[in-house]
Formats: sequence, C-alpha cells, structure tokens
Amino acid sequence: MMHQIVLPVFAALLLLVQPLHSQSVTVFGKEVPGPSSQAELGLNFKDFTVYQVDVGSLLDRLNPAETTVIFDFQLGVQRWNFQMEKVALKAGGYSVRVKTPQGIQQAVPVEIYTYQGRGPSGQLAALTLAPDFVYGFFEIGDDSWFIEPVWLFDPSANRDEFVVYRAADVKPGEDVHCGVKEISKKPVPVNPGINKVNSCLEAEVAIASDYLLFTTLGSVSAVETRNIGVLNNVAVNYRHEFTDNVELILVEQFVDSALPEEWTTSTDPNILLDDFSAWGPTGFTATHDLATLWTGRDLNGTTIGLAWVDAVCATNYRYNICQYLGVSWQDRVLQAHEMGHNFSANHDASGSPYIMAPAINNTSIWSAATVTSLNTNLPTYGCLATCTGSPVASFLAEPVTVCTGNTVQFKDKSQNGFTRTWTFQNGTPSSSTAQQPTVTYSTTGSHDVTIVSGSSSLTQANYITVDDPTTATCTTSGGTGGLTYFALNTISNSTATGSYTDYSCSDLTNLATNTVYGISVVIDCTTSSNKGIRFFIDYNNDGDMSDAGELVATSNFLWCGGIVSSSNDPGLAFTSSSAPVTGQILRARV
Repeated sequence: MMHQIVLPVFAALLLLVQPLHSQSVTVFGKEVPGPSSQAELGLNFKDFTVYQVDVGSLLDRLNPAETTVIFDFQLGVQRWNFQMEKVALKAGGYSVRVKTPQGIQQAVPVEIYTYQGRGPSGQLAALTLAPDFVYGFFEIGDDSWFIEPVWLFDPSANRDEFVVYRAADVKPGEDVHCGVKEISKKPVPVNPGINKVNSCLEAEVAIASDYLLFTTLGSVSAVETRNIGVLNNVAVNYRHEFTDNVELILVEQFVDSALPEEWTTSTDPNILLDDFSAWGPTGFTATHDLATLWTGRDLNGTTIGLAWVDAVCATNYRYNICQYLGVSWQDRVLQAHEMGHNFSANHDASGSPYIMAPAINNTSIWSAATVTSLNTNLPTYGCLATCTGSPVASFLAEPVTVCTGNTVQFKDKSQNGFTRTWTFQNGTPSSSTAQQPTVTYSTTGSHDVTIVSGSSSLTQANYITVDDPTTATCTTSGGTGGLTYFALNTISNSTATGSYTDYSCSDLTNLATNTVYGISVVIDCTTSSNKGIRFFIDYNNDGDMSDAGELVATSNFLWCGGIVSSSNDPGLAFTSSSAPVTGQILRARV
C-alpha cells in the first residue's frame, strides 16, 4: 500500500466581511500550456506556470479612490484571495528623469498602483499593477509565491503573460551570485536633529538605473515599473519591524538611456559605489535620505551589492548599489539587505535565515541583532521626517485557522502608524498594545479581531476560526516512502522523506464550496518506482473517507520525483463539494 500523508482541509465557505470603502476585483488568468518562453523561463525555474491575464481590463475595474481592495485571483485551477491596502509609495512631487541623446528630460510617470496587505493565509503580501505589469508576492507558511511579467525574462514574450512560481523553485546558477560585501564606514550624519523614539519615520528614497539595465528591460517605462515593484516588495519588510515604524517614500527615479554611460563602466563594485556616491548629491534633484543604483552589469566576483554602513542622512555616503538579478525574490532581498546596511545593520552569520545574511536567501525576517541596531540608530537620523500621511490600519495573522489551545501570531502593518490597540475576541490576551502580539485561542468558533492605529481602525469579523478535527478512523504508521511535497490552496508542505504523518492541526486551509482546485505533489523515488495518488476529503465530517463523493481526485499517471500538478495531470484537479459541513475542520488524506 502506498504510504500516505494526512492533511486537514478546512472546507468552508467563509464570507469575507469587507471593510468600509473597499472594492472587490476578480483577476482571471488562463493557463498557457507550453508557453513560447518555456526555454527562457526554464533557465531560471525548476517549476512554474504561465497565465494569460487581461491587465487592461483589471486596471479599468480598479477604483483609484478605494483604499482597500479584495483581489480574488482565479488563475487556472488556482484560487487565491488577497485583502490589500493601497500604498502611497510615490511622493507627491515624484519625478522620472531620463538621460537621452538630447540631454536630461522629464518623463511622464507611468500610472502605477501599489498595494500591501494579507495573502490567502493571512501572511505578508504585496502587489504592483501597471499596464502590462502584475508583480508581487505572498507568503504561505514557509513558502513564498511570486508573480511577475514573462517579458522580464524574455523581451519577445506576449505582454499579457505572467509567470507564477515558488521561491523554492528558483534555480541557483551562475547568474545568481550569493556573496555580498559592504564597505564598513561610519560617516558623521548631517543635521542629526533630536532623537525621535517610538514614532513613524519617512525615509525618502531615490533610485537610479544604469544604461545596461535600460537596454536589458528595453524601455524607460519598463525600468520605472520594475523598480517600483521591487521597492513595494521591500517596503513591507520595513513597516513596523522596529521600534520606529519606517515608511519608504520614492521621490525620484533617474534612468540612463543613452551613451556614454552616466557612471563608470567598471565592474568593480567598490569603484562603482564610489562613483555613484560622488554623483548622487547633485545627480538627483530631489532631496533624499538614501538611494540605490540598479545596475545591469555583472559585478566582479561573487559581489552583487555594496553599501555604506550606518550612512542614512550622510551626504556622500547614503548610497548602495544592487546588481539586477532578474528574479523577484532575489531583487527584493538584495535591495532590503543593502538598504539595511545604510540603516546601520551589519551582516548576520553565514547561512542564517535572515535578510542580513551575507548570501541572500528568500526571507522576510530581520535578526535580533539587526533589530537592536536599527532600534538604536533610527532615532538619530535627523533627516528622516515624521510621517505625514494619515494612518491606515492593517495587520497580518498567521495562521487564521487553528485547533483549540493553539496560538496565532499577529503583526501590525498599519501605514503611517506608530502605536496601536488590539482587541482579540475570545483570545488570551483579549487586548494588547504590542507591535507583534501572540494570542492563544481556547474557544471553538469564529472570532473577531480589531486593530486601532491612530484615527484608523479595522475590524475583521469572524477572522480567526478555532475548531478540533473529528477523530480519524485510522492511525499514522510511519514508513519511508510516499509523498515528500503536497500543496493545495494555502497548504504547502515539504518533508525530507515521505511517511504516513498526521498534520491535522498544523496544515490548514480554507476552501470555497463548488470551486475548482488543483493539488501538486512530489512522490519519493527512494523505495519504489512510479506511483499514482488518490485524494480524499471527509466532506460530512464523520471520521471516514468512504462516503460518496469523498474520493475527490485520482492521478491519471504514475511517476516519481519532481513536482506534478493539475496542469501536468488533469486528474489532480477537483471541484469542491457544493454542500459540505461548513465552519469546521474537515480531514483530508492523500
């Protein structure tokens, strides 16, 4: 008998209670089998899916006045729901300046929408939308998923095609360097001002892009939108992660679109950083607190980024350089890392799972050492202004469905906020003013969560669901064969070896009724040859999987090794029951 993995599925139609001034937008995507850019994408990813999305229609349906948007992504058989808050990432006087053969000219900025908020599992998410541009990420457990235009990898690709992939499926290679160095120099900040503790601070960011990046992406608008997409992803890593909330505000972009190159042609990162640092104070016209140069050149050795340390506000040292890597998560972590040096952070230990590790890795976590350093130094940067925007209450929670007695980790992600008050219905504690409180739930049912940030408040009704699964009619028995990866909706579970394991209270997801879903699996090749799978859901919650309709998916093929999804094997797609037991945790079994 095939060894099995036991996974719970919380199959319930949970009605999302929308806040006031919100909009719901469905994003449809048709899967593109065998895309023309298969070869180019295959150089970067072990596994991916391409979807065709009508971005023009999506933008037409967005209401610019709405601050909260519920995005329902229906991409093939995948369905993801996001609650996003509109972010004013660009300053009021934001400009795009371009060096052309006729001199430096002002470009008309692209109309770009930037959002940050919660993904389908209540975790971190960011989304940037513009013509021919859908770019963002969301986290599910320890997994991160990304969407970005195919034309970033293949300039000849159709502009309505977008690739979706997991960070774990990005291939390491010669074009992805892992070593990062910084110039350790402690400049004297100009205008240190007075200490500002426990406040909201605006860091004005300028971005320059060199000629090689311009030729790689093909147009000024492509450079502008890509840079904003990356910075929007980076910004969520700075909001409410330190004693002082840090809001990144983009004040200017400078794009070099004509020869001779604006900066040195050297690939020595030290020379390039020195040149950019000398250029920056007068090369940018907008007042800025720190700035990044994105370069399309391949820097020497394993260095992909360089920055002055503890240099925010220092006229000739507030700069960093980043090599364009071309994969969303790598570019996000790289810029967050180099800006972290500007904000005083030093390297963490090699191999550590933090943003400031010397070799970039997919993470959104700052180490305790980095948090301590920024908590100490942020109040001393006198050029950072107090946030001028009105607070917009927002928060993250992980997980949003738990068994009784388990805990939920909350994070304040309110824009322009610096203090907050939480209320947790039937939680312990029932209230808090902490930035990232942990709450225990011992009462079954659905419970409200409220956060108040300044003049803004957000209540999510029935947001945390607490239950216990019905006792299974079988027991786990170990084993060494079977599945080493399973994914469904927001469940993404990887194990080193396949075994019969009970994940009843650790891997949970919300399913809508009468909706198409697809599963993805990896079958271990260690103990036997090719196998198939069957997938069951206990829709009536009676403890067995033998009732009519509870065998929901059967693979059409036999295989082992490598991820197989419903796009490869249609038998792995299924339509959820139209009348299951709802509001309770239902078991599933593979």
